[in-house]
This record gives sequence, C-alpha cells and structure tokens, in this order.
Amino acid sequence: MNWLEQSIMHTRGVARGQVRETHELSESRQGTFHYTIGPYSTPVMNIAPGDRVVVQTRDAFDGKILTEQDLPSQKLRVPFLNPQSGPIMIEGAEKGDVVAVYIESMLPRGDNPRGTCCLIPRFGALTGTEYTATLNEPLPEITRKIDVDEDGVYWSKRVTLPYKPHIGTLSLSPEIDSINSLTPDNHGGNMDVPDMGPGSITYLPVRSAGARLFIGDAHACHVDDGDHHHDAQGPDQCGGVVDVLDAEPAGHERHHAPGDRRYRDGVGDDDPPSGLPAEPRMTHEAVLALGEDAGVDVVNAARERIGGDQFADRQAYREDLEEAADHP
Repeated sequence: MNWLEQSIMHTRGVARGQVRETHELSESRQGTFHYTIGPYSTPVMNIAPGDRVVVQTRDAFDGKILTEQDLPSQKLRVPFLNPQSGPIMIEGAEKGDVVAVYIESMLPRGDNPRGTCCLIPRFGALTGTEYTATLNEPLPEITRKIDVDEDGVYWSKRVTLPYKPHIGTLSLSPEIDSINSLTPDNHGGNMDVPDMGPGSITYLPVRSAGARLFIGDAHACHVDDGDHHHDAQGPDQCGGVVDVLDAEPAGHERHHAPGDRRYRDGVGDDDPPSGLPAEPRMTHEAVLALGEDAGVDVVNAARERIGGDQFADRQAYREDLEEAADHP
C-alpha cells in the first residue's frame, strides 16, 4: 500500500480513492477569470467527490507580459493580477467539511511554452513595499522570458533548472468575504508553496455551500537561495482529483506530500504583511495536527513538561515528539 492509499483523502473521503468522471475547464469555457476569491462569482462547473478536473490556467500576469521589453509598470494594473479559474462547485460540500485536492499532473501549455520572471517596483520580498517601507530606491524593473518544457526551465544557455511545477494559488471561498487573489489566508489563496505540485494533497476548509474551488498561478519552478526565492510563471494545464471529507475539523489549509511527514498549515507568500505571521501559525497548526493524528494531547504534554511531571529532560520531550511524527 503506497502513501496515497493510506492518505486521509483516500481513507476518509467520500470517494475513498475512486476516480470518477473527468471534466475539462478550458480558457474558453472559463470565459471570465477572477481576481477575488469569494461567494459572489458565477460558478463555471459542477463536479462530484472523486471527479478529476483538468484546468487551463493563465499566468499571474494574465498573459500581458509577452516580451522582455514589456515592463510590468506599463502592462499591469494592480490589483488585477493572478487570475483564477473557477469557481468549481463540489456536490455535497457543506460548511464544516474539508475538500481534498490531489494534484496529479502539471504541464506547460502552448506551442512554444515560455515562463515569465519579473522584478516589479515595490512588490515582493526583494524590495520595500507600501507595507514595509524602506528608504532605498526600488530594484530596477526587469522582465525575463524563459523557455520551458517538461524536461527543464532554460534560464540561459549555461543554466537549465529542473521543471518542478506547483500551483501558487488554490482556494475555497470564504463565507461572506471576497478576498483578492494575491492574498494568502486560512481559505488558501496565494500561498506559493513549492510542495503544492504533482503528487501532493491540499486540504481546504469549506465555509460556503458547494465549497467554490478556485485555482491559478502556475509556477514552472521555484529556486530558493536561503534568503528569498525566484520562480518562472507561465500558462499551464493542471489535472487533479477532488474529494470531500465530512465534518473534519480543519481551520486552515494543510498540505501533504509523499515522503514528507510534516503538515504545512497557514503558509503565506513572500509579500508582507500576510506572510509575516505564517511561520508561527504554520508551526502551531502543524504540531497540533501531528498530535491529533498520533493521539497525543500536545497542550497537556507541554504543560507537564514545564511542570516536570512527565518529561525529565529536553531529550525525553524531543523523543516523544519524534515518536508522534513517526506514527502519523
């Protein structure tokens, strides 16, 4: 039995791992793309738990950056970025449930697929923004177009990066709010988590009837140099299976990938302020999730550790947590 067959999605989902009907959401069928995640947009598709959906996504720049001479400040209009496909209605999903999305495949789209990488004035983690003002001038505005195929991301004649795609934005609708697609929060949103690619499952909390699934912002690769990250974005075709878990307690999004015992929860992107609280929130929810799966009362364990009633030293406490992680 492989990790997918043992996953929460396959063991607790309505479809129990069975793949049913396949739906295709092309650009033409989508028609109008969305820049907000919320309950007010018109659904484009209805699916059932266990159905597969193949979606044609646009890049975060809405296809407006065509050449390296196209500057974002001239071609783009903030906040009309990061266009989303959807919403997709999921039969039987109700508030309090959890939707599981298993990403099966991602492929670059077009006759000559090209990714786009930009430095945008006062946007992102490499520069001061309206939220994190700095006295230095913005970095120079640069656009890079990059050839992409299933074998690699061809940064230059000398440098080829591996094609390791992931979805940047995956969301379910909040109950009454409509949140712009650049913002990550506990509905999902623009999380930009490199793990959220083929072979991963994302669990999202349902807050409105039908769940209203949105997807977009495909990345061809993600390079992390330790201080910040760089990526190439482009139009993509993404295929995945969707299921519903009845009344599962999940307050934030979670990601689960093969060979990775960690749960990533509440992860924000690199554009403050939304990304600033992501790390402690992720750690908090991950520890609680591990404890829940292992049947360990993490809060009481921590209290007893402080009082010295159960754990004699840090090593014992560490071993207890490691045991919980090894038996999810």
